[in-house]
Amino acid sequence: MKTNKILIPIVVLIVTVISAYSLITTNIKAVKEYNEILSSARDYASQGIVDDAVKYYEQAIDLKCDVDTYIEYVNVYVNNGYRKKALRVAEQMVKDINDSPKAYECLLDQYIALELYEECFQLDDEAISKKLRSDGFINKMADIEYVYTYDYQLYSSVKAFSGGFAAVESDELYGVIDETGNRVLNKLYKEAGCFSYYTNANNKDDSGYVIPVCTKDGKWQYVSSTGNKKIEISDDLKFDNLGLYIDNGLIAASISGKYAYYNSKFEKQFGDYEYASAFNCGCAAIKVGEAEWYIINEKGEKLNSTPYLDVILDSKGIAFRNDRAFVMIDGSYCMIDTSGNVIGENKFIDAMPFLNTKQVDKKKKIDNSKTVLAAVCSGGKWGYVDTECNFVIEPQYQDAHSFSNSFAAVCKDGKWGFICTNGSLAIDYQFENVGDFNTKGCVFTSANSRWSLLKLYKYNH
Repeated sequence: MKTNKILIPIVVLIVTVISAYSLITTNIKAVKEYNEILSSARDYASQGIVDDAVKYYEQAIDLKCDVDTYIEYVNVYVNNGYRKKALRVAEQMVKDINDSPKAYECLLDQYIALELYEECFQLDDEAISKKLRSDGFINKMADIEYVYTYDYQLYSSVKAFSGGFAAVESDELYGVIDETGNRVLNKLYKEAGCFSYYTNANNKDDSGYVIPVCTKDGKWQYVSSTGNKKIEISDDLKFDNLGLYIDNGLIAASISGKYAYYNSKFEKQFGDYEYASAFNCGCAAIKVGEAEWYIINEKGEKLNSTPYLDVILDSKGIAFRNDRAFVMIDGSYCMIDTSGNVIGENKFIDAMPFLNTKQVDKKKKIDNSKTVLAAVCSGGKWGYVDTECNFVIEPQYQDAHSFSNSFAAVCKDGKWGFICTNGSLAIDYQFENVGDFNTKGCVFTSANSRWSLLKLYKYNH
């Protein structure tokens, strides 16, 4: 009995040693086989014998699914001009080895080479979520940060984006698209303005964005993004223009070329002006006579006793944003606040209103103040100022728009491009005319007198 107790541990030890030796021997043989196959693959690859190289690389990967071996396999196709086959192998590599930054960077190279930019940004999203972006990956994505595509639709004229929509004209009629170019209203209208928000006090579900449109029979009305008529206007009111609908506020509209302000029931409140802008920041601009401009409050009271020679309006007919407007005093444009006080000492030959609204909320970590810049012309060149009228980007452009959603349109040598808020060029000078970027990274650009929607892949993939 004692002999058996002694023999059992010895037998176990011997079996363990034999098993370990067998495993080591097997591994050595596997490594040797792998190295021989890989050597053959590399030999054929160096001679440009693709089919045989591929056969051996596939055998090597079956034995050892290694990222470096996979990348060599990809490069066999790359070096011999088979980009699409290289892409298929790289995609399989990322499926098989989905935790390797090198694999993701290799796949990104194939997407970039084939100009598959939508896939590039989808891969970037995935790599970010898995924290697999190598420095090389990051640098390559930076190189294509502003690549873009076009929506296939062409338009003869376009209006500014507002509330997620824009009116577009083709065949002499206006329809409506959303911010990424999807048509939401067919071509039905002779004229159209910009969207603004409407609240139905009796039915909150019926609230939403509305746009002033002129129907084929010459009737102005407000319709929703689905084309439903939203606001009742008496047939006795023969408007020849409707401005932005101002929720629970005053709406500028004209009859027989004379502008006045109306409440939400379209009861006239005051006015008989040559022009009247939309209210914003509690103020609006009116034109009296041929060249007298005033700032008024919501009671219709003039805030400046001496008329301005001009007030700058944006494409929506708004003068004030961020409690700032640009007015002409003694032949130069100045920045003023809603009380009519001149801000700063700079004076300008021309200016464009702010487009972005300044937002600073430390609790919510929101601060877009550095992207809220207005375009101004000084010394014959355009640059950018902040809301205190201090230059942030010195005048250097032939023409310019204010910043909108982190980009600004600038013109040199008669061609338009786009810059970032640090002044660096994002999209080269190449367009005959441009609009302003919307919140989805899209912007209208013009070539050969036709407008189309440019879409940054970074925001549209």
